[in-house]
Amino acid sequence: MVGCAMMLGMAAIAGRRRRANTGRVHGSLQGRVSPEVRDLAWAGAAARGQSISLYLETLVEADPLTRGQVTGAMPRRLRVPTGTEVMLQARVRPEVCDLAKKGAKARRVPLWRYLEILVEADQKGTAPVEPEQTEQLNLDLMSA
Repeated sequence: MVGCAMMLGMAAIAGRRRRANTGRVHGSLQGRVSPEVRDLAWAGAAARGQSISLYLETLVEADPLTRGQVTGAMPRRLRVPTGTEVMLQARVRPEVCDLAKKGAKARRVPLWRYLEILVEADQKGTAPVEPEQTEQLNLDLMSA
């Protein structure tokens, strides 16, 4: 029989790694994205053996714009909502929420589009990757 304390330390999805407990309140990072992007996000999280929250945190923290490493205005990558969007959301650390807002502002796109850009740019989302080997995302912002 599994005790309550044991269950609290388990990931929500079997086989995935939980984010380390920071002892702080976590914020919600969410946006309505296309169903294809949501499926890519879940596939990327599964390929890395991470929860969706940890996966989105990894993508936001790997974005060079959130660390101020890219100068100059970034071109916008527009997509018009079609009405078939689905919710992609995760509970993330407050500083990751702030970084995501900074990245979206640097690209001059709404937060939901920023999440789509990150997930689409994650070229390693379909192949298993050790979290320690995560490299900087290759964000090809010139192609729409």
